[in-house]
Amino acid sequence: MCYIDLFIYISLSKIKWQKSLLSKILSIYKPKNLERHVCKLSRSRAKGEVYVEEPKLNKGLAFTLAERQHLGIHGFHPIVQRTQEEQMTFAKMLLERLQDPLSKPYPEIRAIVVTDGERILGLGDLGAHGMGIPIGKLSLCTALAGIKPENCLPITLDVGTNNQKLREDPLYVGLPQKRVTGQAYDDFIDEFMRAVVKSHYCTFNDDIQGTAGVVVSGLLASMRMTGKKLSENTFLFLGAGEAALGIADLVVKAMKREGTHRSEGRQKIWMMDVDGLLTLNRPEGGIDEHKRSYAKEHEPVKDLARVVNEIKPSVLIGAAAASGAFTPEIIKAMASFNERPVIFALSNPTPKAECTAMQAYTHTEGRVIFASGSPFGKVEYGGKTFYPGQGNNAYVYPGVALGILLSGIPYVAEQVFLIASDTVSSKVSDKDLEVGRVYPPLSAIKECSIDIACNIMEYAFDEHLITNNIPPGDMRKYVISNMYNVEYDSYLPPTWDWENKDNINRQTTKNTIRGLDLSRSGPSPSFSINSTAHLRGNHPLVLCSASSPSGRSG
Repeated sequence: MCYIDLFIYISLSKIKWQKSLLSKILSIYKPKNLERHVCKLSRSRAKGEVYVEEPKLNKGLAFTLAERQHLGIHGFHPIVQRTQEEQMTFAKMLLERLQDPLSKPYPEIRAIVVTDGERILGLGDLGAHGMGIPIGKLSLCTALAGIKPENCLPITLDVGTNNQKLREDPLYVGLPQKRVTGQAYDDFIDEFMRAVVKSHYCTFNDDIQGTAGVVVSGLLASMRMTGKKLSENTFLFLGAGEAALGIADLVVKAMKREGTHRSEGRQKIWMMDVDGLLTLNRPEGGIDEHKRSYAKEHEPVKDLARVVNEIKPSVLIGAAAASGAFTPEIIKAMASFNERPVIFALSNPTPKAECTAMQAYTHTEGRVIFASGSPFGKVEYGGKTFYPGQGNNAYVYPGVALGILLSGIPYVAEQVFLIASDTVSSKVSDKDLEVGRVYPPLSAIKECSIDIACNIMEYAFDEHLITNNIPPGDMRKYVISNMYNVEYDSYLPPTWDWENKDNINRQTTKNTIRGLDLSRSGPSPSFSINSTAHLRGNHPLVLCSASSPSGRSG
């Protein structure tokens, strides 16, 4: 049986192209056995595709000649065959020789994202399965802020889970026990922090502070549409968890910058949790210490609609994962005492949003300033198209992390997130606001990250917090030069094109490849392959080999 081993490494999805190539060779050879082989290769595409593309099935060079013929993958591997033991020996030898830093972990870890998997926003207690969160966040730090992947480390602290369904799942990979709490948990966290951070803690909580930064940036952009200051608003939060409290605290800090005292700013913020309005001495639920700052002298109320109609908020923020909590009645009420009501339905995923973008625009007659935690598509209303903004933490935390790493600030103050909020809101154009966006386009996130890092470094200089040795000069240029770049560099030397090709006197140049004169006229040229066959036709064919023009091995 006749075989030709062409070292052509292509995807099996290009099998039609390969069949065409082999058919061209057939037009020269015309061997019957090879023709049957080409047909067989085409018919067995699905079978071969599985064994080549599926890592669990692909044996590499260990496929025997018979297997390659049977599976229809002959020609997709070099002709050599190796046993599994030989491949293992070869792989171990390569591993021992590797010097590429991407193949070995870097000892210098500079950014850690850690979770215990208990409160995954919108998903609840995932235990050890929460590992996707730190991996995803660090991936975005690299993609959106250029933090080098070799400096990143995702960690999940497995202390059990209170999710009974997970504990009973035979496929669950974590500790099948209830969560460790109290002093034992605190001691474990302290031990972890001492182990990974050593001397001092430079840390922030993205679910609290990152969320606050992105929400406040949306509120700042909204104020450009209402013509108000933040301190001229009344805020009502549905939800009084850590994320909601973080947003409220940063709003108060932004009000203080406008000249409003902290205590006065807190009085402008009302909050509700599962037990109703945060009030002093309420009979059910009580008040945790961290919620007390926002508790009011008011009778206990559990009905959101009643609270809305009583305090008449200008800003309504949902952070309780209470799907549909912003009813048409509530949205219409917001529109009745606000010319431009601000409604942020921040809960995610989408099924847990307090209302949809369509509901918000419809029940306010298109006057709402809307943002959400989950993505919503464009909304057509009243002959106008709105593009609601998504308050994604990715606008904030990658740039914050980059600024911290480059400046070397020893701790992360709340001012850092207010700087991030200002930076993101400044990227929202008047054109964005006209179509309902209170956040810049997602395509601008990397620019946001660079600007956030620059502004944090300027702040660190002003506050004498810089600990890294930063040369004087263009701050933005310095930031960009220290970012991880995934783009390929050009390996070509400087080149240029002829300014006036028509005036160039073309000369015939003799080009010889193994004795072949490419400049000659006449019939289509031919050249030899191993002195056995000639390729003819109008389409170029390029064969890459490991031989030099002289015939010696290159």
